[in-house]
Amino acid sequence: SMNNNFVGSVLDSVSKLEMLSLLDVSGNRFNGSIPESMRKLKKLILIDLSHNTLTGSISGSMIAGMKNLQIYLNFSNNFLTGNIPTELGKLEMVEAIDISNNNLSGGIPVTLQSCINMKSLDLSGNQLSGSIPQEIFPPLDQLTSINFSKNQLDGDIPESMANLVDLTSVDLTHNKMKGLIPESFGNIWVL
Repeated sequence: SMNNNFVGSVLDSVSKLEMLSLLDVSGNRFNGSIPESMRKLKKLILIDLSHNTLTGSISGSMIAGMKNLQIYLNFSNNFLTGNIPTELGKLEMVEAIDISNNNLSGGIPVTLQSCINMKSLDLSGNQLSGSIPQEIFPPLDQLTSINFSKNQLDGDIPESMANLVDLTSVDLTHNKMKGLIPESFGNIWVL
C-alpha cells in the first residue's frame, strides 16, 4: 500500500499544473487528506477523487479556488470528515456534486442555493444532521436528481422541493424526517 507522503506529494504536485482542466484519480489507493494547495487549480472544470481512502476535511478555500468547475465535483466513497464547506456555493456553473459515502457531519449549507446550474446533488451516506434548508431549492430549478439518503436529517420535507419540475429522482430514505409528502410532489419520490 502507498504511504501518506507519497500520495500527499502526488496531489500536491498536481497542484502545480495550473492549466489542468480535468483531474480524475478515482479508484486508486490515495490516502491522506486533500491538500489545500489544490486551490491553485483554477482552470479545473471536472474533479474526481472518488473511491480512494482520503481522510480529513474538505478545505473551503480549496473549493473556492475551483469556482470554474463546470462538469462535476466527485469526492464520493472516501473517509472525509468535518462539515460540508459553505464555499460549495461558489461553484455556480457545476452540474453535479457527489460527496456521498463519507463521514461528513453538520448541516446542509444554505449556500448550495447559488449552484444554479446543478442537475444532480448526492450527499447520501454521511452523518449529516438538522433539517433540509427551505431556501436552497427555489433557485435550483435545473435539478433532476437529489439523494440525501442514509444521513441523520430530521424536520419536514421542504415544500419548496415541489417546484422542481425537472426532478426525476429523489431519495430521502434512512433519515429521521417526519411529515407527509405534499401531493404536489407526484410519484418520483423514494422515501
